[in-house]
Amino acid sequence: MSRTGENIHKRKDGRWEARYKKGKKSNGKTLYGSIYGKTYREVKEKVKSVTMDEECDRRKSAMTFQDVYKQWLKNNEMKQKKATQYRYAYLIEKHLLPAFGKQDIKEMSALKINAFLQEKMQRGSFNHDALSPAYVRSMGVLLQSVMKFAVQEEYCRPLKSEIIKPSIKQNDLQVLTTIQQQRLEHYLLEHMDPVHMGIFLSLHMGLRIGEICALQWTDIDLENRVLHVRHTTARVLNKDAKTTEWIIDLPKTKASKRTIPISDKLNTLLWEMKQKSLSEYVVSDQRTFINPRVFSYRYHKVCKICDLKKIHFHTLRHTFATRCIAVGMDVKSLSELLGHSDVSITLNTYVHPSMDQKRSQMEKLFN
Repeated sequence: MSRTGENIHKRKDGRWEARYKKGKKSNGKTLYGSIYGKTYREVKEKVKSVTMDEECDRRKSAMTFQDVYKQWLKNNEMKQKKATQYRYAYLIEKHLLPAFGKQDIKEMSALKINAFLQEKMQRGSFNHDALSPAYVRSMGVLLQSVMKFAVQEEYCRPLKSEIIKPSIKQNDLQVLTTIQQQRLEHYLLEHMDPVHMGIFLSLHMGLRIGEICALQWTDIDLENRVLHVRHTTARVLNKDAKTTEWIIDLPKTKASKRTIPISDKLNTLLWEMKQKSLSEYVVSDQRTFINPRVFSYRYHKVCKICDLKKIHFHTLRHTFATRCIAVGMDVKSLSELLGHSDVSITLNTYVHPSMDQKRSQMEKLFN
């Protein structure tokens, strides 16, 4: 039996009919639609389903880029590390939302996106300087991911052409010369302290700066001479979403969680350092860990003393890998020591023989 206000009634032919509001006509009057069924309950369920679908469509038609971005962020929350979420949030809120935030998602186009990326390449910083290709490429990747999500959720149609992301030029690999390495090692050994131990560890074990700062004495098994990389440091947003803090997080990738054998020389140094340590963190002189920014500052002070100008901390990792290749270590072993997820990363990044090595190999052909 129909109820007041439902607009459902039984027709003379025995079927049930429900009338519902579909929208507005061009003259402003209400446009009605009809649904038919064999029973009152069937018609009522159909009306409920149709009105819910149309309400959903109305909401979708009003979706802005910012609306979709928030849903995309929530959808990917489970699979992204906190540091990744912070990096994405910064890029989007500082660059993408000012440009596209209020834009109707259906009006987004590859033409607009590519023009935006080109502008960022030329004068995209806040003082109107050019941004690096790698930085702008990250924006392109994010825009592509958000738009793909919008298409999957049927908020808009696929873009008619591709998003053109700037290519990244591979810089020449920076490696310490043998003389530079000896000079640095001599200073570190003569003035050994927690920070200097961290520098020495990266130079001889290829650890990343975040892995160094997060390293605890419980991660080092001096009896069996192995070091376990279990954590790294990460910069994340606080709950107020306005400030940031450094935390201990999981390693960069699954492959980054690894075990590295310790050489006899390094094992002796670690034994001595552990006896003097007042912290649970290997490279800290406090209860808590040192964040990478502070550690990097102290590292560059050491470089200045050793007359090593503009030597990025990651150069120590490159130097370690290059020395390993030079003494004949196989690429698979090196890849696992460095924590790479794929051997090709090691091959493309580190395996670049010097001219002397190439000449030596060529001479073997005639011996």
